[in-house]
Amino acid sequence: MTEPLAFGLIGAGAIAQTYPSIFDGLEEAHVAAVADIRPEAAGSLAEALGCEAHDSWENLNDRVHLDAVIVCTPPSCARSPWPSTLRPHAS
Repeated sequence: MTEPLAFGLIGAGAIAQTYPSIFDGLEEAHVAAVADIRPEAAGSLAEALGCEAHDSWENLNDRVHLDAVIVCTPPSCARSPWPSTLRPHAS
């Protein structure tokens, strides 16, 4: 069996709160880390998911190996620099 896919969540607001139930019981994937500029929000969601919390997407990207990222930020954040900065990690 292959390793489960490691997902990161960027944003820990209302939409992100649906992900614990989505990932619950999945063998093929898990959330490895959550990032939010509100550390308490990231920490609360990370606790529910049993994963790491980070206070920025930059920290998440620098410190955690991820296979995929789910962006749960509001539309007003669409112009943030994350798409051009997220980089794949070497396998």
